[in-house]
Amino acid sequence: MVICGAGVIGASVAYNLALRGIASVVVERVAVAHGASGTAAGLLTPVPPSQESSPVGQLATRSMECHRYLAEELDGRNQYDFAEVEALVVATSAAERRFLEDAYGKERVMAPPDRNGWLDREVAGAVAVEGAAQIHPGKYTRTLLEAACAMGARVVQGDVQGIRTERGRVTAVLVSAETVETSRVVVAMGPWSAEAEAWLRMPVPVTPLKGQILHYAMRDAPEGLFSTLDGNYAVRKPDGVVFAGTTEEEAGFDLSPTDEARDGIGKWVSSVSSRFDGQMPVGQTVCLRPLSEDGLPLIGAVPTFEGAYIAAGHGRKGLMLSAATGELLTELIATGVCTSMDLGPFDPGRFRTMPRSLA
Repeated sequence: MVICGAGVIGASVAYNLALRGIASVVVERVAVAHGASGTAAGLLTPVPPSQESSPVGQLATRSMECHRYLAEELDGRNQYDFAEVEALVVATSAAERRFLEDAYGKERVMAPPDRNGWLDREVAGAVAVEGAAQIHPGKYTRTLLEAACAMGARVVQGDVQGIRTERGRVTAVLVSAETVETSRVVVAMGPWSAEAEAWLRMPVPVTPLKGQILHYAMRDAPEGLFSTLDGNYAVRKPDGVVFAGTTEEEAGFDLSPTDEARDGIGKWVSSVSSRFDGQMPVGQTVCLRPLSEDGLPLIGAVPTFEGAYIAAGHGRKGLMLSAATGELLTELIATGVCTSMDLGPFDPGRFRTMPRSLA
C-alpha cells in the first residue's frame, strides 16, 4: 500500500491501515506535516446541531469521537497537547445573532460581555459550544505516523511522479527514480492533489486556499477560544502563545505573509477584545488548505482504476475531519465497502459528470 502525502490525512490513513495489519509506504516530497498539517491552529470544534445531519456534519461528529478515542490511545495530552477548551461562537450583528439562534437554539444564545475573559467589547450575542478541544497539529500528525511505523509502516522522502496500471488495475507508483510495486495507492497530497489528475485520468478539482495566522506573546491571556461566523478566531495555546486568524485567499501556492492580512486580523480581534489593543504579533504563519470545487471532501475509491483511492479537499476542516476520514477510508480499502457511514456524498467520481460551472 502506498500513500502519497504525509500530512494529517495521509497519516490518519496510515495509522488506521496499520491497526488492521496493512503496512503502508508513505511518500512525502518535503517533510512530515510540512503544509497546513504543521501550521494550522489545531482547533476541534463540533458543528452546530442544525448541521449535524449534513454529510460534513456527520463526518465531523464521527471524527470528534475518533479524536477523543485517539487522545486516550495515543496519550494525546502529553504527545500532542490535546486539551479541552471553552469555545464561544460570537455574533457581531443582529443578522448573525439570528443565525446563531437558528443553528443552536434561541435559548442558548447569550448576551456577553466577557463570558470567558476575552470578550469585553460589544457583540450581538454568543453561544458556548460544548465538546471543543485543541491539539498541536504537527505533533498529532507525527504521533500518528510514529504509531503506524511501529506497526510496520514506513515513511520515505520522494516525489510521486505517476501511477502505473495494467488492465485497469494499479500495479506500481513511480517515486522519483524508483518504481514501487503495489496494487493499492491513496492520493492524499492536500492542495497538491490536483497533480494526480493525469495519473488518475479524472478531474481532481482541489485548489489551495491561503490562510494566515498571527501569533501573540500576550501576558496573562485568558484560556479558551472565541470565533466568529465568518471563520475568524483567537485561542490561547498550551504554551501561552495566542493564535489569531485567519484569512481566506485565492492566491495559488503563494506562501508569503502580507501586511494586509496582519492589519486585517489585528483590526477584527481588537473590535471584540481590548486585550489586543497595542499588541504586535511575534509571528505570522501561512498555510494552504485544500479546497474542493463543491466544498465537500473527496473520500473514496477512484472509478478509473481498481486499487486507487483519494482523500483530499477537506478545506479548512482537514484536521477536524482527518480522524474519521482515515478510519472510514481504511474500512473501504480493507473490506471493499464502508458500512459505518455513507461515503456517497464524498465520492471522488462525482466530478466526472459535473460541469465545473455548476459545482
